[in-house]
Amino acid sequence: MLMIVSNLYEETVHLKKTLKTTEKVTNDSYQLYREMKGKDVQLSGRILRLAGEIHEVKKDNQRIFAGLSKLISNEGLRDYMRASDLLQLVIRMNEKYAEALGKQIDFYCSIEGEHDEYHVFIVLSIINNLTANAVEAMDEEGMVSLRLRKPNESMVEFQVEDNGPGISEKIGDIVFDPGFTSKYDEFGMPSTGIGLSYVKEIVTELEGDITFDNQQRGVVFAIRLPVRHLIQKG
Repeated sequence: MLMIVSNLYEETVHLKKTLKTTEKVTNDSYQLYREMKGKDVQLSGRILRLAGEIHEVKKDNQRIFAGLSKLISNEGLRDYMRASDLLQLVIRMNEKYAEALGKQIDFYCSIEGEHDEYHVFIVLSIINNLTANAVEAMDEEGMVSLRLRKPNESMVEFQVEDNGPGISEKIGDIVFDPGFTSKYDEFGMPSTGIGLSYVKEIVTELEGDITFDNQQRGVVFAIRLPVRHLIQKG
């Protein structure tokens, strides 16, 4: 029973992050509609319909979130968690994802030094996205390693390393561009190409930076962020 509740908690944390994202996208879409309303009636109408559809998704997620929260008797999920717990949460999520894709992925975690509690949804938005990308890049089996350290007292660095195919030199300059993708489904349809550009946007907004380094086998993504944007104020 404890494991069931633990698994539900993990899914609820991820769902709460999704709720925050859909709320922001809805607000941004409506703001764009207001800006375009007097310039392009047809386009503004499409934007408004899109905002409405996203709002419906948010409401559905809210109902699911409310039900899960009641089920596990945890109405006030924490916005901050210990760094070790956060990385283990990412690993457990992606173990499930790898299993769903029929892949055998070994996950490792390494933390250097002392760390404060970090903001759950910021870390998940970045690290979970990169970890899921690593899982998707593997064929049938592989390795993903998560590392966390403090280069200095004001900065924190996350690393996501895999032993997949890596990133070829010819696409290295455009991997963070919106719409770029190297992923195609079984029918040859490309993915949206939003993931890495979304991660870079979040990192940039937080006054950080993201880089990648091809290894002999695989790639290492490094994300450096100011500690002040991740810890609880006050």
